[in-house]
Amino acid sequence: MGKGLDDIPMADFPEILLARHGNNNHKTPVKELYKGAAEGSRNDALARLAGSWVRDGLSLEDCLENARVWNTMNNPPLPEREVEQTVRSIFDKHKRSEAENKDSELVKKYGNPYYFKKHGKVESINEGYWAGYHCARHEEFYEPCEKKFYHYDPTAGLYSPVTPDRIKQEISEYILEHSKDVPGLEKCRSDKNLNAVTNQLRGIAEKTNPFDKTDRHYVHLKNTVLVFDGSGNMKPEPFSPNFYSRNQSPIPFDENARCPRFLNELIKPALKKCDIPLMQKYYGQCLLGHNITQRTLIKDGTAGGGKTTSTAIIQKIVGLENVTQLRTKHLDERFELFRFLGKTLLVGVDVPGNFLSEKGAYVLKGLVGGDLLTTEKKGGNDGFLLHGNFNIIITSNSRLQVRFDGDLAAWKRRLLIVRYELPPPKMKIPDFANILIREEGSGILNWALEGLRMLFDDIRQYGDICLGDSQNQIIDTLMAESDSLKHFLKDCVMLDAELDLSINEVVENYAEYCASQGWNPKPITIIHREVERLMLELFGVSKSHSLMRNGKSAKGFRGVKLKSLQFGTLGTHVFNPLRTGKNMQTEEKYISTKESEKGVPSVPKPINPSGENPDDEIPENLLEHIEI
Repeated sequence: MGKGLDDIPMADFPEILLARHGNNNHKTPVKELYKGAAEGSRNDALARLAGSWVRDGLSLEDCLENARVWNTMNNPPLPEREVEQTVRSIFDKHKRSEAENKDSELVKKYGNPYYFKKHGKVESINEGYWAGYHCARHEEFYEPCEKKFYHYDPTAGLYSPVTPDRIKQEISEYILEHSKDVPGLEKCRSDKNLNAVTNQLRGIAEKTNPFDKTDRHYVHLKNTVLVFDGSGNMKPEPFSPNFYSRNQSPIPFDENARCPRFLNELIKPALKKCDIPLMQKYYGQCLLGHNITQRTLIKDGTAGGGKTTSTAIIQKIVGLENVTQLRTKHLDERFELFRFLGKTLLVGVDVPGNFLSEKGAYVLKGLVGGDLLTTEKKGGNDGFLLHGNFNIIITSNSRLQVRFDGDLAAWKRRLLIVRYELPPPKMKIPDFANILIREEGSGILNWALEGLRMLFDDIRQYGDICLGDSQNQIIDTLMAESDSLKHFLKDCVMLDAELDLSINEVVENYAEYCASQGWNPKPITIIHREVERLMLELFGVSKSHSLMRNGKSAKGFRGVKLKSLQFGTLGTHVFNPLRTGKNMQTEEKYISTKESEKGVPSVPKPINPSGENPDDEIPENLLEHIEI
């Protein structure tokens, strides 16, 4: 009897086919393939490795570099050309597969890319599909407040703005590429269609306030991103679009770098020991890119002491493209705040003493205090909100005076002061800032990063940057000096229904009071502007135009007089009722223990920058001591 097919035993499967089509469970683990492969299995090993690299997101160049290194461990190595061909083939295959998968998902989400007429030619395109197609091929978003598109650059790890025209050109190229297989599609690249696709893309890619770093603590450097955890510890991480960063320091991170010249030739000779950590912490905050202390740093004092040089250095560490000039006189103007868009550090260098008394200076509190400020672009139709979390550094050779406008407490919370009181260096080094950046840039960066870590410690322990008694005293003194006219009136004027006090008498005695405190008096124009409000606030008296002095009418205040006071620094100042009220026959008399022998009253000079006398004429006996 013959045997059936089922009775014949099956031959063994050829080993060569088993090797090629065998059970995947018996494959060598990918990790083992990194050790190299023997002849006959090298191509298969390379294909598997290349596939894993592509899935991990590596570029073609990175895959090729990895393959060349891997090939050196093979025995014998594959020819260089064969390695490159294999890697390119696997890379292209994976990318085509990814594109097909994306296209399939896009069709499900937005519909078919184009619509045909009855005779088979393309009639129109689906704008939503092509907008989604563009978005799928770019790390991008649209910021509706700024009305800008942003694209991610993986080489720098930054998002940079791109114009709508650039977007339209890219979409046109995509449609042209597909038109090779679809007759008539090329003609659908009209400006009208491209505008329609771009408008759809605005909605698809919209992301509101993507650059807000309030709850994200990282520093974007030239070669890495340093991420800080809740304890202030930092960890280097590779660039990623998920950081949503548009500000990068040009300085590379090197944890071993130091900055001896910066510290020993610029910082330590100029500052008191207690002020160095304060500046270090603020410089670290400047690297962070947002103002977690909600304060402005003022550096004032000795001319030539290094204030400008140290400020130029932090600007270069932060990145000059992330810095812009601060102009307080323009801050309340319509378009000024638009200049700050995309910046993290605002700087006012060598400013005059009235810099914080300008009409727009009040906006500074919002720029550092986290307020939402409305601004608009010149030529634009709509305004948008700007988040006030900027770092601000101001340098001045004179002590600044602040225009409070009744908000003293808020100003006190917003200021830090580093005072340069030590003598300037005997020898100046030309272009010192650039020399230090070139020689010690990474070391200065590390110094500032340590300051940031110290700042995080302060906030974790105290809720704010930690200030010593001397630093608080400097702020209190600045507050008092800025409010010196009010202090003078409270300390030196009292109610007396029988007497009166002219504005010129207020000016002269206020000047002496400031000298006794070591303060700079306010300009005469500001005295005349403020005194009427303060006299009404403190004593309930309003300005009169009918006081009599030397047989002439004068402006002043009825029902008040000057007290007799002693000022320790200038000796005894006897305010003999100063020709007020019923004692007009009495002449003013100022006796100074230091100046009486010279016969010259000790009077500092309130300055009127306009050169005008805004109210009364100043008596001749004061003209030689008070600059108008």
